[in-house]
Amino acid sequence: MSDPAPTVEELRLELEHLRRSNEATERRLRASHSVARVLSDATSIDDAIPRVLSALGGALGATLGTYWVPSDDELSVHSVWTEHSPRLDRWNQVSRALRLKQGEGVSGRVWKSRGPVWIEDIRADVLPRDAQLVANGIKSGMGFPIMAGHDMCGIVDLFTPTQEAADDNLAEVLRAIGGHVGQFVQHITTQERLRRDAEVAKATAEELAIERETLGKLNDVGQRIAAELDQQALVQAVIDAATQVTGAQMGAFFHNLSETGDRFTLFAVAGVKRELFAKLPLPRNTALLAPTFANKVAIRSDDITTDPRYGRNAPYRGVPEGHQPMKSYLAIPVIARNGATLGAMFFGHADKGVFSERSQRLAITLAASAATAMDNARLFTEQQRLIRELEKTNDELDQFAYAASHDLRAPLRGISNLASWVEEDLGMSTPKKVREHIALLKGRAARMDKLINGLLELARVGRTRQKPERVDVTELLHETIDLQSAPESSRILIVGAMPTMTAERFALQQVFLNLIGNAIQHSGRKDVTVRIMSVERVEEYEFAVSDNGVGIPPEHHERVWQIFQTLQARDVVESTGIGLTIVRKQVETHGGRAWIDPQTPGATVRFTWPKASSKR
Repeated sequence: MSDPAPTVEELRLELEHLRRSNEATERRLRASHSVARVLSDATSIDDAIPRVLSALGGALGATLGTYWVPSDDELSVHSVWTEHSPRLDRWNQVSRALRLKQGEGVSGRVWKSRGPVWIEDIRADVLPRDAQLVANGIKSGMGFPIMAGHDMCGIVDLFTPTQEAADDNLAEVLRAIGGHVGQFVQHITTQERLRRDAEVAKATAEELAIERETLGKLNDVGQRIAAELDQQALVQAVIDAATQVTGAQMGAFFHNLSETGDRFTLFAVAGVKRELFAKLPLPRNTALLAPTFANKVAIRSDDITTDPRYGRNAPYRGVPEGHQPMKSYLAIPVIARNGATLGAMFFGHADKGVFSERSQRLAITLAASAATAMDNARLFTEQQRLIRELEKTNDELDQFAYAASHDLRAPLRGISNLASWVEEDLGMSTPKKVREHIALLKGRAARMDKLINGLLELARVGRTRQKPERVDVTELLHETIDLQSAPESSRILIVGAMPTMTAERFALQQVFLNLIGNAIQHSGRKDVTVRIMSVERVEEYEFAVSDNGVGIPPEHHERVWQIFQTLQARDVVESTGIGLTIVRKQVETHGGRAWIDPQTPGATVRFTWPKASSKR
């Protein structure tokens, strides 16, 4: 049996269902296509999101829309869309001031569920902006997440003035639209991050290039001033470099001429002709300059004309006439190692805000270098002056020594000759007492002659240098021993191998000659044995001259090095008291040390002699 034919009412209802279904499908298609068109030509998130909200609103019949961005534990508004109507301004203000937690309002619920949310009747729900929604005739609301993979980039909510039933198919379309928008947001965000990274890399590269150039200039000027001993030249090099690295239009160095810091002179300028500055009056300890000159304080100003200290002193009330216009200002004191203010560097520019903290640090670095170089140049100048004075004094001393030697030896020779003549004239009839007096007179004259010779030798030590040569110490010692007038019963032994070294032959022989002579003369015995030994160290040779005599008491170990000091009366042991003084001075002049060894019997004198370039 066949089904009954549908009634007219059933056909009408079926047609209405089809119509609504077709409208819903068209609405979903319009929403997808309109968003796709927006994303295809949008160039930024700020450009795309308001247009996406407008496209969705037009396709879905909404009049209000919001794009939220999650941040930490709350949502904040990125973009607000409304139909053009003055009554919607309040909606815009409230939305932008609002912060939502998870579960609050349409977007808070989307954030919590990570899926689309539908509210069919706004009046039956509690929402953060319900007063504005009701006032604007809103009846339904929907929201969906903007996803980039598993990450939620944002949330869109839309509100319609018509009652809208939940539409699962539309919800899936909105979920898909959220994925497309999320991919766009992720893509743009990545592009912007790459662009920012590229800009940062470019800026960093430019900064590094500038820094390399600056460091190169600092290195160049550092090397130049380190080797420069002319103060004018080194200060000019510093002010030139400082003016460049700080970006100043002009720079000047004023030198302090007094301990009180109230007199200055222009030492060097950069960026302008020196003649311009030379015509200007010299700086004074004004309210602005005194902190740098007197208090040793650096000053940096973006606009010095606004500084309360500027223009307070008569007669100029600012920069004097003829001075270049100046806004940016930088003043750096130049302080010596002893804390004295050598002067100050001043930099200026006609524009405001030219000098940065980096500029100030660079200028301070150069000021410190300038102070060190100026100290070195001053010390070098002082050293040269002292050397000239010392050379003059040495020349005068030489002249005096030779004059004194000649003037003293002439009467000594006369006294000695006269004593010999008297002795010859008297012959064998000379009384014993007279002969003793004549012998004493001749002995004292001989002692005085030796004393004069010793003083001359001492004066020459360190002032008359010979060219170093290869010296076979064994051969040198044999020559030295042959020069001694040693008793036949004494022995002089060379113990072990002696080095071959580079040294001033005469100086080394003079040391051995005096030490061996002292050992023979002061040992207190005629059968004395003198031993000479050597030890090789890393950078020097150590020599020892010892005897088996009476030795030197420990309390006199330092005294015997002093000039004219002897432990026995000169009438008992003939001595000038100069020998050991010559030894120590000669050894120390050549970079060695001389001392008496307290651990050995008899007397042992040790001394070192640097190897320099000598070889065994």
